Parts: sequence; C-alpha cells; structure tokens
Amino acid sequence: MVKRYGCYLTTRVIELNICETYLSRIAFYAAKDNEACGEKEKKTILLKMGEVMKINHINLTVNDVTASRDFLETYFGLTCAGSRGDGFAAMRDDDGSILTLMKGSNVQYPKTFHVGFIQENEEQVNRINQRLKEDGFKVKPPQHIHRYTFYVEAPGGFKVEVLC
Repeated sequence: MVKRYGCYLTTRVIELNICETYLSRIAFYAAKDNEACGEKEKKTILLKMGEVMKINHINLTVNDVTASRDFLETYFGLTCAGSRGDGFAAMRDDDGSILTLMKGSNVQYPKTFHVGFIQENEEQVNRINQRLKEDGFKVKPPQHIHRYTFYVEAPGGFKVEVLC
C-alpha cells in the first residue's frame, strides 16, 4: 500500500503509453479501484495532482553502458550529461528529457518493450535505417505499420523504434 494525500491506494501494474502519461490520470485510476477511498478523497487527489506532469527521466538497465551510450550519441544525437565509470550514464536530448543507463546483468526486457525516437519525415527514418545497416546492424527496411517505422536491437540489450 502507498499512502498519498491521506488516502490509501492499491499498488498495481498499469500499462501506459508514455506519450499519454499524466500523474493525475494514474492517481485517478488507482484511486478509482480502491474501495478505501471515498469520493471526497478521489476529488482531493485529482485537485492536488491536477497539473499535467512532465516525465523527468526514464532509467534503462543495460548490460553495456558504454556501448549503449555510444549508440545513442552516434545515431540519435543524445549527449552524455554525466557518468560514473562504466556503470552509469545520464543521456539528454535537445528537449531536456533524460534517459539514464545503469549497468545490470542478464538484462531481459519484455518482447514488446522499446524506446522510440520520432523523426520529422520518412527521409530521416530512411537515412537512420541506411546508416545503421551500413554500420552492421540488422535492420529491416522501414514499413508503414502504425507509423512509418522500423526497429533495431541496441547494444546493451534493449530495442529502439525509429518512426515518423
């Protein structure tokens, strides 16, 4: 149980699309399913958390921080904002989003887990695809699926989607 604003919320796994993650929605849905929270407490949670929150960072556990860092710098323009040896790196994009990399062993993400990098147009997607292919990465040509997209296995044990 996690105590928030005088109301106990049941801790549970919620599958979210990161693009639509607002803490007020998380608080509402968690409170909505908890019988210990009355209507008054639910409204209090929504009022106190009514502001849209921006994600500060996401942490990835990777089996090779240096290789993951180099990959993200080389192909996606992230810059290293700080690091500690070969066990940690904080990567930043031009918008200030942070992706931290922490060393782990036996890294195994679920099959559908990935980090997405959106591009402005198909030409940029094609250019990144070609560059990865030329550098020895196994990538299929981009396809029109849910967007114009392709996936690549990144060094470190995680998948990256490039799309527009």
